[in-house]
Amino acid sequence: GAVGLPDPAVPLVPARYRAFIQRGGLWVPAPKAPTPCVAAGRLTFNGAGSHTLAIYHDDDTMNDLSAGSGVVMPLDFDTRYLSDNTPALFIATPILKRYDALRAPGDPAAVDLLQWWDPNRRQLYFIYGGYWKARFVSPPGVPEALYHSTNQEPVTTSHSVHLAVDDYMFLRPTQSEHVMLQFGDLLVVDDGVIVDRWPVFQETG
Repeated sequence: GAVGLPDPAVPLVPARYRAFIQRGGLWVPAPKAPTPCVAAGRLTFNGAGSHTLAIYHDDDTMNDLSAGSGVVMPLDFDTRYLSDNTPALFIATPILKRYDALRAPGDPAAVDLLQWWDPNRRQLYFIYGGYWKARFVSPPGVPEALYHSTNQEPVTTSHSVHLAVDDYMFLRPTQSEHVMLQFGDLLVVDDGVIVDRWPVFQETG
């Protein structure tokens, strides 16, 4: 599914699941259903997650399906079966410093050569924080960092990017829970306006 092609094993999954249930003596046919369905007391038959939820929308074998990451769509969930979902989770980080030319440790001649070779290495920004499991989406075309820092990550761009100190850069996480737990509340944005704050993890009791 990750390359956009259907997996030939997918149609076999519900049938295999039903076979296990039937083997365990837990199968009860539904009187009006076109195919037998699970109706054995209060038993829970779990299957699917965000990556595979759409596979089972026409199948009644499983009575417990769940989705988490597929709701906010980090990059690792850009797969065939989630192609209709829209990314909803981003990291916004302010720019702390800006330089109009690349500055990097090492031989100045090598730095000049790098700027000449790669147009996306001709401007340098430092952002607040960094080294998250995430990739830049705005501005587009940001290459891999010259080196990583969790304090002030260096970000290089071409001269076509016109951002100033206190402007924001945006990243899309590759994962959800792991990255979300590194921050505070989620800021809910609607039409460019922050309309709510959602706690990532809230203790109860």
